[in-house]
Formats: sequence, C-alpha cells, structure tokens
Amino acid sequence: MAQASAKLFHLLSSLRQESSSGACFIVYEDLKQAVDRNLVSDVLEGFFQPEHRRATATLTIIEKGLKTFSILAWMRQENLITHFMENNELDTRLPMEESQVRRVSNEVAERFWTEVQWEFLPHEFRKADYHRVIRNKVILPFTGETKMAEGASGEIYKSALAGPLQFFLPGKVPTTQFLQLFVIIANCSG
Repeated sequence: MAQASAKLFHLLSSLRQESSSGACFIVYEDLKQAVDRNLVSDVLEGFFQPEHRRATATLTIIEKGLKTFSILAWMRQENLITHFMENNELDTRLPMEESQVRRVSNEVAERFWTEVQWEFLPHEFRKADYHRVIRNKVILPFTGETKMAEGASGEIYKSALAGPLQFFLPGKVPTTQFLQLFVIIANCSG
C-alpha cells in the first residue's frame, strides 16, 4: 500500500505542468490515461477489506472520483477517500466549497479548498466561450506568454495553451503535445 501510494504521488508529480503564472495544473485526459484500476486498487488495499469492497471502491473512483482521489493522493491523504465516498463528495461536486470539505474532513479542508483542488480543475476553453467571468482560483493553462503590445486599456500577449484544454479547434490534440495558439488577453488594470 505505501509503495502504491508513493508510485501514485510520483505519477501525479510527473503529470503536473506549470502555467505561465507559475501555478501547476494537471490535464484530466492525462490523469485518466496514467492512473489505472490496478494502481487505484493497490493504493486502496489498506482502506477497503475484503477484496470485493475494494473492487467496488476502485470502480467508483475510476468512474466518478478520479480527480477527488488524486487531490487527496497529492495531499498524501488518500485514506480520506472513504469519507468523501460516504458523503457523495466526488468529481461531480468539484470545485467544492470549503464548507463541503469541512463536513467530510476538517483536517484537510483549507488546503483542499484553497489550493490543491484547483490544480486538477484548470480552465477548459470551449468554442462557445466568449466573455466569461472565471473564479480567481481557477488556473488558466497558458504554458507560455510573450508580451506583444501595450494599449490604453491593458496589455496584449501571444500565449501558448495546453492543447488538451482547448475545444474550439477541430480534432483532438494528443495530450503529449502542446498546441501553439495565439490568444489575445486584455489584462485591464483599473
């Protein structure tokens, strides 16, 4: 179990990408490909006995709680997944408010809510997204920025966007590649 937890932590570490703002994020498609049933089952070995309970919990995590489980694993608190499952606080409930997390586990609530969950919830750019108000904590998955110009109302940047998090160009971009995309961002101050 400890070895499996260390393997999962190392795997999550390898999936983290740094945004141009310095915040790290993990692409869900990469997470789904990298974390398989066997690894989840091995991590759960000490928390779910007998075997049939572990098999059911593994399936639930793979289908409904992979992000939540990974958040807890990144915090080295994967044992708390039992409480999150009992309270039905899994991926469909993300992002969770602090009060939701406190109800399940007071010991991890602040770090879960203020920091770690956002690494697993980077913004996805959709074709129909025009003007959006995005929470301050949401990570914008730009992986590089070059300042192009300055205007009266802000600054204009040429930005690289993590390919798997854009859904406005046709076709799927492999998760191992980055799509160079020119995006104009107005950073209005004042």
